[in-house]
Amino acid sequence: MTSPDTTNNSSDTTGLTIEEVRKNWKYRFFEGFTGTSAILFIFILVLLAAYNPTALAIFLIVYSFFIVLKSALHTIYTFYTFNNIYRWEKIEWSKLLNLMGNNSEEAIKLMNAYQAKYPEKLNWDHEWIEIKKEYQKNLETQLQSPADLFQIIFIPIYNESIQVMLQSIERIYKSQYRLDRIWLVIAREERAGVEFNNNLKLAVHTLTWANVVDLDENPDLPEQDKNKLNILLTSHPADLEGEIKGKGSNLDWAGRQVSQFAYKAKLDEDNTLITVLDCDSRPGKNFFQILSFRFCTTADRHNAGFQPIPVFTNNYFDSTLLSSLVATGTTLWNFVQTSLPEEIHHFANYSVSLKLLRQTNFWVKDLVSEDSLFFDKNFCELEGKYRSVPTFSYFESDVVESDTFGEAIFNQYRQLRRWAYGGVEGFSFLGNRLFLQSTGSKIEIRKKIMIMYHEWVGHFFWSTMPFVFCFVMFLPSIFNTGFNNTVTASNLSFFSQWFSLISYFFLFTNGFVILHFIRSRLEHRDQKLNWHHYLDIILQVTISPMLFAVWFLPPIEAQIRGIFGWYLGFWVTPKK
Repeated sequence: MTSPDTTNNSSDTTGLTIEEVRKNWKYRFFEGFTGTSAILFIFILVLLAAYNPTALAIFLIVYSFFIVLKSALHTIYTFYTFNNIYRWEKIEWSKLLNLMGNNSEEAIKLMNAYQAKYPEKLNWDHEWIEIKKEYQKNLETQLQSPADLFQIIFIPIYNESIQVMLQSIERIYKSQYRLDRIWLVIAREERAGVEFNNNLKLAVHTLTWANVVDLDENPDLPEQDKNKLNILLTSHPADLEGEIKGKGSNLDWAGRQVSQFAYKAKLDEDNTLITVLDCDSRPGKNFFQILSFRFCTTADRHNAGFQPIPVFTNNYFDSTLLSSLVATGTTLWNFVQTSLPEEIHHFANYSVSLKLLRQTNFWVKDLVSEDSLFFDKNFCELEGKYRSVPTFSYFESDVVESDTFGEAIFNQYRQLRRWAYGGVEGFSFLGNRLFLQSTGSKIEIRKKIMIMYHEWVGHFFWSTMPFVFCFVMFLPSIFNTGFNNTVTASNLSFFSQWFSLISYFFLFTNGFVILHFIRSRLEHRDQKLNWHHYLDIILQVTISPMLFAVWFLPPIEAQIRGIFGWYLGFWVTPKK
C-alpha cells in the first residue's frame, strides 16, 4: 500500500502551519471575536445595572420576550423533527428501494401513496414533489437504485472501549443493508499503543460474520461475501508533521488510504457514500436505507453533506442525572437544528459522496473540531455551494458515564467545553478562508456574512443568555436599593415571573417529546420504561433551571481561550 496523498490539507491554503497562521493579528481577531463580543455584552449590562437600571430593566423585558418567543419556535421545531422521524421510519424501505431499481412506475405509485399520507403536514407535499422530480431525472443513470450505492463507514478510535465499538459494529451488520456493498473502516491510532491495537484487532477477528483486512499488512481486496461485513483496519502514525492529535488527522489518514483502496477496487466515486461514525454511534432503524434514498433523490448531491440526528440514548438511564440532563438538552437542540437546514452544520456523524471527499481534499487535520470544520472547509472549497441536508434518520450515542459523581461532572464539563471550542475554531477558520485569503473572493458577500453569523450567534447566546437570566436580572436591585420601589421594577418582576412560567411549560413539553422518543428506542430493543424512568425524566425537567445557572461556564471558558490563545487539544470522551 502506497502512502496517502500528502497534498496540503491544513486550515490554511497558503501552505502555512497553524502556528504560523496564528501569528497574524487578523486571524487572532477572529479567534477572539465571539468571546470578546460576549464579555463586552455582559460588561455593558453590568454598567447599565449600576448607572441606568431603568434602561436595563426595559432591555431585560424585551430580551426575555424575545427568548420566550424563540423557545416557542424551538418547541415547534422539536415536534416537527420528532414527527418526521416517525414518518420516515414507517416507510417500507426494502419495498421502495427495490421498486426504484426495478419498476419505476410502481415506485412512483408508492411515492404518491406516501405523499398522500400526510398532505396537511408542513412541507411534506413539497418534499415528495422534489423527490419524485429528482428520481425521474435519474431514471437513465446508475443513481436510480439507492440499494446499489456503496457505503464506506469510518469509525475512528483511540482508547475508547473496544466492547462499545463492537456493539456499534454489530448494529451495522444487522442494518439489513447489503453487506457486499459496505466497507467498515476502523481507523486506529498508533499512539494508542501496541497492546490496545492488538486487542482491538483480535476482538474484530473473533467476529465470525466479518471479513477483516489490515491495510498495513495486506493490500488485497477482501473477499466479497453477501453474508459477511467487510472490515478494513488502518493505523494512523503518531506525530506526523502538520497534524494535531485528534479525530480529524486520523480520519484524513484513513480516508486517503481507503480512497486509494477504492480506486484499486474500481468503485464509482459518484455512487459511493462516505459516513463518519463514532465508536459508540449505533445507527437507528433503516439508517443506511434512508441515507441512500435521500442521496439519490437530492438535487446537486455532490455539493451536499447528509446530516442524521444525533441522539444520546444508548445508556440514558445508566448515567448520572447530570449527564442524562445534558444529553436530553443536546438531543432536543439537535432536533431543532434538523428543522433549520440553512443553519445546520455537521455534528458528530455525517455523510458525503466519495467524489466530494476527494474534490475537497479530505479532512482538516491541524484543528480540534473535525465535524463542524469539515462543513466549513467544504463550504469554502466549493465556493459557498456546499449545504447540509437533514435525513431525519438518527444514530444513538452514549451519555457521558463515569465511576464517581465528581468525575461525571468533570467529564461532562470537558465535553461541553470541547463542543463550545468548535465555535472558536470554526469562526476563525471561516474568517481566514473567506476574508483573509483570495479564495474567499469567489463567494458572494451575502453567503459569507450569513455563514459567519450562524457560526457566531449560537455560541454567543450559549455563553451570555444563562448569565443574563440567572445573574443580570438581579443586578439593578443589588446596585440600586431604591429601584425596587419603582414601577419599572414591578413590571420587570411581573414579566420575569410570567416568562419563567411559560418557559417551564416549554420545558415540560420538551420533556414529553424526549420521553416518547426514548420509549420508542427502548421498544426497538424489546425493553420498557419503568416508573422510575418516568420519575427520572420529570426530575430532570424540574431541576434543569439549576443546571441552566452554570450552563454558560464551558462556552465562556472556551471563548476566553480563543481571546488569549490558550488552545485546547482533542479530548476523547470516555466510553464505558
